[in-house]
Amino acid sequence: MSHNIVHYTSADIDLTNDFEGGNLLLLNREGNTFQLNPDLWNCTDKSWFYWSFRAVFKKTDVYRFEFSDYKIGTRGPALSYNGGLDWEWLTDSHYEPDSFFEYSATEGEVVDFCQCIPYRMPHLISFLDRIDISPVCKIFELSKTLKGRSVPAIKISNPDDTEKQALFFACRHHAQESMASYALEGIIESVIEETAFADEIRKRFEIYAIPMVDVDGVIEGIQGKCQEPHDPNRDYGNSEYFFPQVAALNALTEEKKPVFILDLHCPWIRNGMNEFAFLVGNKNENQKVPLARFAEILEQEAPPQAPIYEKDNLPYGVDWNSDKSFTQGSGYAKHFSNYSFAFFSHTVEVPFAAFREKTQTPETIREFGRAITRAIYRFL
Repeated sequence: MSHNIVHYTSADIDLTNDFEGGNLLLLNREGNTFQLNPDLWNCTDKSWFYWSFRAVFKKTDVYRFEFSDYKIGTRGPALSYNGGLDWEWLTDSHYEPDSFFEYSATEGEVVDFCQCIPYRMPHLISFLDRIDISPVCKIFELSKTLKGRSVPAIKISNPDDTEKQALFFACRHHAQESMASYALEGIIESVIEETAFADEIRKRFEIYAIPMVDVDGVIEGIQGKCQEPHDPNRDYGNSEYFFPQVAALNALTEEKKPVFILDLHCPWIRNGMNEFAFLVGNKNENQKVPLARFAEILEQEAPPQAPIYEKDNLPYGVDWNSDKSFTQGSGYAKHFSNYSFAFFSHTVEVPFAAFREKTQTPETIREFGRAITRAIYRFL
């Protein structure tokens, strides 16, 4: 839930952010127009954009919700009609306004609105329950968070004593970056299913995944990026760790010595490079050739609805991917790119709503995740 709880009640509409993942500042109302903003209470950069609220409509009417610039994505807000379990975009085509949307409400409707299609703890619990029945899957606790919540981890491997190389995947170092979670679901589904391909993957590798690093941030509805007093993905490579789950993931990675590490993220909200998927380069020169080769293979494997192109890789030293972004510490993939056992250690950025002109949903992003698995198999 949001740091500043909103319970707004009137004769025609109620608004609240008082639920898991909720986030909203209610600034003003004039007629049917509401001035809103994200509650970025622990975010050092106030240009970030995560918000989520629930509306109970008591009157059939048109309501307008206004934000500051760049708080609405390229498909408008996401909407849920069943309490935040299932979501859809306001539109399947490009949505031009970046600071407002309107909703034609019917009396009695209860609608959740969100800047993105969320992936919250109930989504993760449902997924873990679904895969836990697999004999090749083991779910265990990585650590507790600062607030005592459990951080789940997943191990996937054929039940034999064969020594295998490890593959590591991490997600939600930044709490709000939800679309990346659906890609991770696709990766995991593709390696636990009963197919010859999945069995071959498990014969060669053991797979570890941390699906929600910042559990506290996801539950509490924070942006996660530029988090005060510390960003979880700038907590690596320091003499002391701020987050216990980061310390635990660092230790597990050092113990298992994965040959392949992929940290899944989402970029900024819209425009330019934020509307296509891309792999992020690291400073280590030894990582450049593997990155280019993997990106080339992934381009071939990516589904038509969710393409990715090697030419879109973001090299180190270009745009935000430079030393100036890591003054607080190193990111997970960047940190382990300097370890000799990690032949490949990089980040992939998964856009919130669109890969260029192609609208994304949880289903299409899961297919993108499956393509990542196919690319890894060919790459290694």
